[in-house]
Amino acid sequence: MPKKKVVSCVSIEETHVQSHGPLGAVYPDRKWATEGDTPSFLHLFPNGLNNPDEVWQGGWGGRFNREKKAGIRGMSCMSGEDAPYDPYYMYGNTSAGASDISRWSNGYNNDFQARMDWSITSDYSEANHHPIAVVNGDVTKQVLEVSAAPGSSVDLSAAGSSDPDGDSLSYRWFYYRDPGTYNKTVRIDDRTNITPTVNVPSDADGSELHIILELRDSGDPSLYAYRRVIIHVSDNTSIEELKSDIIPKTLKLHQNYPNPFNPETAFNYELPYNSFVTFKIYDVLGQQVITLVDEKQPAGKYHLQWNASDFPSGIYFYNLDADGFTEMKKMLLIR
Repeated sequence: MPKKKVVSCVSIEETHVQSHGPLGAVYPDRKWATEGDTPSFLHLFPNGLNNPDEVWQGGWGGRFNREKKAGIRGMSCMSGEDAPYDPYYMYGNTSAGASDISRWSNGYNNDFQARMDWSITSDYSEANHHPIAVVNGDVTKQVLEVSAAPGSSVDLSAAGSSDPDGDSLSYRWFYYRDPGTYNKTVRIDDRTNITPTVNVPSDADGSELHIILELRDSGDPSLYAYRRVIIHVSDNTSIEELKSDIIPKTLKLHQNYPNPFNPETAFNYELPYNSFVTFKIYDVLGQQVITLVDEKQPAGKYHLQWNASDFPSGIYFYNLDADGFTEMKKMLLIR
């Protein structure tokens, strides 16, 4: 079995930081473990890889579980200080641990190096800059969401992607299995081209497939941009209210899809018990624009559609209230 290549922390610091200007020269060698603040910041870094509001999606800052759990404790130096607050719920790390961060190490290490170069030159042409990833005509960095049937194919396109320095671009599309709900292989044709085709497995009914575009330029250092497309595979039902034979274990509001949208989008939520439900949409000023649900509903899974043809472009918020449980998420309408 081949040995796993180990890259020392010192070699990373020497390559990407310490040889780049006077500020980099005083950057210290790491002695112990990686400090914890940087991954927290990188989780919020807008590189198109993830939606920071959905901590389970995974990105430069790692990946967390989809559901909150009780009994997660703080640092080992604590001895019972958090026990009085039980039960409290937090999103915990996945079993993959730090490898959910290191899988993106080329991207964030090169990013650090480029930023060091930016700090020592006033000439734009002397430093490298991030490419701009466009998917299916969308120029934002938001996660895109589309629907597809089992056994169908989804055509994607990175046409319009560019590099501000005129560098050549490399395209890599891949199925990011870990945050999705389908644990088998997903075939992507032309995965290194601008226009790949995702082949949705025939047995992926009701699954969520996460497709990542990794866009890399040819500059020095090579910089990355990303986009994520979540494919929601239908379960061959067209009814508005979707009730599972298995009652959901938790109350959950999902991100709408597609997002951004024009003019229609869909919402899904799950009720583990009978609840009085209100589902309302607000504009960016906090004014209510429409109520989609205002009634008692039994436990189950629910699906709603909204046609925003009569509303202007902009940011909107949708809010689910179920017997005191309240959750709000953001969406973008683009004309």
